[in-house]
Amino acid sequence: MSGARYDDEDALEEAGELDELEPDVDPADEPELDEPDPELDEPESDFPEPESVLPEAEPPPDPEPAPAARLSVR
Repeated sequence: MSGARYDDEDALEEAGELDELEPDVDPADEPELDEPDPELDEPESDFPEPESVLPEAEPPPDPEPAPAARLSVR
């Protein structure tokens, strides 16, 4: 059945679809994986990433002391 595979590749090549499936890329044209892409250093959006979702809450004020309880003696 290996002949059928070659026939399929020939048919794809004639139709111009083989180039889309397996593009001929010169290894010299591909970027090195060691080099960082300068575009990746930029933020993905125009909005800065928030430091915290909730705003920092101020500490609650000291509670007022409760009035002294009065004990009644009978």
